[in-house]
Amino acid sequence: MIMIPASQGKTVPIVENIFTTEQIISVDTTWDGQDMSFNNASVIITNGATLTIINSKLNFLDFINSTLEVRDGKLILKSSSIINGDKCISGASKGSVYIEDSIIENCNDDSIELIGSYNFTMYRSSVNSGAGHGIQLEGLSNVYIEESIVYDFVKNGIAADTIAKFEIKNLTIYDTGNRGMRVEGNGEASFEEIEIYNTGGDGLRSDVKDSVAMKDIYIYSVGGDGLQVEKADKADFKDIRIVDANEDGFKVQNVDILNLENVEIKNSGSDGLDTEFVIDATLNNVNITNSVDTGFEIDVVDNLYIDSSNINNNGLTGLQFVNGTKISISKTKINENKMGIYIQLLDNFSAEYSDISNNEKGIEAVNVSSADLHYSTIVNNRIFGINASAIGDGITFNATYNYWGVDDSTKIVNYGSVDVSPIVDSSLIEYSISENTPISIAIMLYTIGIIGIPVYFRRKR
Repeated sequence: MIMIPASQGKTVPIVENIFTTEQIISVDTTWDGQDMSFNNASVIITNGATLTIINSKLNFLDFINSTLEVRDGKLILKSSSIINGDKCISGASKGSVYIEDSIIENCNDDSIELIGSYNFTMYRSSVNSGAGHGIQLEGLSNVYIEESIVYDFVKNGIAADTIAKFEIKNLTIYDTGNRGMRVEGNGEASFEEIEIYNTGGDGLRSDVKDSVAMKDIYIYSVGGDGLQVEKADKADFKDIRIVDANEDGFKVQNVDILNLENVEIKNSGSDGLDTEFVIDATLNNVNITNSVDTGFEIDVVDNLYIDSSNINNNGLTGLQFVNGTKISISKTKINENKMGIYIQLLDNFSAEYSDISNNEKGIEAVNVSSADLHYSTIVNNRIFGINASAIGDGITFNATYNYWGVDDSTKIVNYGSVDVSPIVDSSLIEYSISENTPISIAIMLYTIGIIGIPVYFRRKR
């Protein structure tokens, strides 16, 4: 092999394109428009140098002892490809890797493996077809991936540990033997426009300590949980869709503040949404259907608020809450489950403007200090509407001002101490005086109307 020595910042012309000895890049070097093969040889960037590869192809012929290693320096890969080899791109020291409009494929181990003090950036690129992980990162300062695709790996698509800052936009991962993506770190992580499918294990798992934010995520046909989140101070999820997870659709553990908005979870092999050890959680427009087990299960929570959601057609319980301080539900439909709502060991439970109907059992309360259900529809639950037999000594389930499908309280099937009177007509569940008038005020005025003051209702728009 013959090379013309590189001066700082110059392009190195290649006289022969087959390399049989290790290539050390110790000064800034550019390979442009090259077709290069390496037989039992690696390329090593060291001494703080930058290797820029443009419009080129690197083919590592030996799958055992060949890699492009960033030992101490910078790799810039643009409009190029790296194929075969042990690890296509590797590093176990420090530096940075920038990849744009490129392909890394068919590696014997991890396609990209960086362990140490690195920055990693990838735009509009494909990492595919390998016997290890697609991308394995550990201890990096910053990771940014955008408009890229990772697929066809024996292990994880992406495995990232102890990352300070992690940001992904517009990424597709599929056909992985284990997880689609796993991210762990003590800093921040954000995911936007992510599609993950056909994984042997979980779709996406995040163990990021400070905060995690996900938006526009679609996960489907995965062998484990669809989405897992653990150990976050704050976790925000918006526009999430999880379909056909073999285990739980969405699992959350040890999160201080949890926010879910516009989330759909369907056809989960176990629970739809399974959470535990959460301090404050808010769910807005969360739709969970066709889970084999429970739609939404939460164990140990301080404050939970559910608004404008649908929990339907789940095999066991629609909503199950155990060991909490305050649970509040508003404008939510819990229909066609084996049990609509199960609550146990709660200080305070309240629900309003909701529909708990067509379940085998409506609501069961066990050891609950306070339970209130108002301005809601509770009809066609086949065994009982409310079972408060074990709610606790001296505790009454307050279920006044609801529609039960009958006017006579003696025809309502409830167990234990349940107060249902007064019962309201279904029209009061559907109508109010105006868009901005709470139903509770409408009911109060309706009651006044009964005793002689006429009140007129109009339908909400």
